Amino acid sequence: MSLNSLKIRRNALWLLRLTALVVVPYGLVKADIVKIVTQPSIINIGFVKEPSRELKVNFPMCDVFLRVTWLDKEKKIGYTEYDLYKSDGSKDGMHNLALIHLDSNWPSFRYNIETWRDENKLKKLSALIINGRIKTIIGEYNLIINGEDGASITVPSTSLELTLSNNKLNVCVPFPDGKRMWIAEEKRVDKVYEKQEINKNMEKLKPWISDVFPVGAYLLNSYSSVIDINFDGVEDYFGAAITVYSSGNRYYRMQPMWAHEYDDNYGEFYFPQIKNTCRIIFWSFYLTTDGKNYFLNNQCNLTKLTQKGE
Repeated sequence: MSLNSLKIRRNALWLLRLTALVVVPYGLVKADIVKIVTQPSIINIGFVKEPSRELKVNFPMCDVFLRVTWLDKEKKIGYTEYDLYKSDGSKDGMHNLALIHLDSNWPSFRYNIETWRDENKLKKLSALIINGRIKTIIGEYNLIINGEDGASITVPSTSLELTLSNNKLNVCVPFPDGKRMWIAEEKRVDKVYEKQEINKNMEKLKPWISDVFPVGAYLLNSYSSVIDINFDGVEDYFGAAITVYSSGNRYYRMQPMWAHEYDDNYGEFYFPQIKNTCRIIFWSFYLTTDGKNYFLNNQCNLTKLTQKGE
């Protein structure tokens, strides 16, 4: 994903206003759940080959787990090696050695350190990380390592358009304590559905998103993931510009409450069915899970916020 695409994504969020709830004219039934296309095998050297039964039971929403070796658990930084997929589903042809940093504002697995390996400087880099200070530059998507001697090193991010599973799997990264997972990559609507199923979903959801233009553009494209946020058995659609979730016998939209970045309500979302709000430190837009709940930006309990109200 290019920087321009990211800016468009953020601008779309700022333009969305708090709107009146549109009530569905009919109830949700199990037949509304469309069949997901059978997924081909995704092979990646970075995935844990044989996850423990405990890991799979505790985090059933995770299709695969990315292997991480932690350098500093307190700083939540480590390294991993993996394959990357292009948008056409082919691999980029290289194994990628990278730093992974679970920054609260911008978690990333993309800080490429191949040149450090090529120059036999990985031990030096590790020492700098352990003894220095880590800073994420959000606008540039780079990692800055400040050493004790005052020296500053920039580790650039790989392209956001390259993925770990071609967005056909939920790829989870464990936090150092193992109690939560960052869902580093989610199943994407256009990667797990056939075109006719996408069209079917768009028609089904029009009553809830008719106030957003163009209809379905932000819901069923590369910014939207298929996920059952509140574990009610009906799939939801998670995306930066629009998140639509089922609750009871209808769908609702998670509604942003601001008009622009410097609005007093910036980062606050409204959940109509329980008439409650959630505020996040808003930079990136990501999910974590403790195995029983999903958390927006590791802050708000999205599962409880999207469950049926009284």
